[in-house]
Amino acid sequence: MFAFVFMFISMLFLFPGLPVVDDGEPGFLLMFWNVENFFTDRPHFRDKCNGIAKTIFLAADEYGSLPDIIGLAEVENGEAVRRLVAWTGLRKPGYGTVHFDSADRRGIDCALLYRRSRFRLAFSKPCHLTDTLGRILPTRDILLVVLEPITADGISCQQKLLEVTEEDVPPEGRNTRGSIAGGPSRRDGGVSPQGELTKGEQLSAAAMVKLPHGLSGFDNIDDALAVAKATGKRVFVDITGHGCVNCREMEARVWSDPQVLQRLRDDFVIVALYTDDKQKLPEDQWVTTPEGKVLKDVGRVNSYIARSRFGVNAQPNYFILDSAGTVLAGPRGYDLSIPGFIDFLDRDI
Repeated sequence: MFAFVFMFISMLFLFPGLPVVDDGEPGFLLMFWNVENFFTDRPHFRDKCNGIAKTIFLAADEYGSLPDIIGLAEVENGEAVRRLVAWTGLRKPGYGTVHFDSADRRGIDCALLYRRSRFRLAFSKPCHLTDTLGRILPTRDILLVVLEPITADGISCQQKLLEVTEEDVPPEGRNTRGSIAGGPSRRDGGVSPQGELTKGEQLSAAAMVKLPHGLSGFDNIDDALAVAKATGKRVFVDITGHGCVNCREMEARVWSDPQVLQRLRDDFVIVALYTDDKQKLPEDQWVTTPEGKVLKDVGRVNSYIARSRFGVNAQPNYFILDSAGTVLAGPRGYDLSIPGFIDFLDRDI
């Protein structure tokens, strides 16, 4: 697993386990570029996108392959980076993007592109610079990105991202039932990661659930919000059902779009709330409603969360939350418009 730190206009790479260079052949190709005021509202922005892409392909001609990892400085926002990929020939190689808005007064940030055929995004976060009083300085953040190499069989070299044992988490940080606002705790009895994730902390892959198109996510909001807080990502809430025909059609016809799939994979922590899941919960995870009704299975608890927290009683319904659990967008129900869904995912970026 490799960690990449992009700092200001320069770049520092941390390579635990860097592939051995054999006869001058590097394990992968790195590129860094200060793209100078890469703003979407500037004249000829599309031309600049094409110019950047052309230079990247010229580098491929020079070195024999496309750069596997590209660091960018002086980009306006995530939309600028996504357009760079979507509007140019860079879309075909399948570059993923990493970006976080910073406190820079000029509105310029750092970003990273990576080839998703070579790496899986394991972790990313912005690291704020602060003064001696702990106040965030109005400058670009340090961008920390951890990537996992993908082997020839398409499997990432490390399946576990984060692992937290109960002994690692202080009692006040452990995942307990608490308020229904956060949803049920994990059914395997594990502990949700809390706060900033540091080196060595890992979240067991067993805590995650498989979703369509190779995506993965969580089955309760507590875990999703904890990981969102640690990674700086937003939360995509999928209120769904195993027997929901419209849900499957949305997944097949909308989620499968390359631009939608890239956003879901790279920009969000996904939580899937199945409202018809009949799995029984342990007694300490039962939920009692204000009316005194005791909810004893996953589906009834998720249905209650859908109604009481999100105000919906149908599937599919989608919401976007920030890491504090505040609704940024939604509800969005059954609608096969791909541009509309992309616009929904890009709200409040």
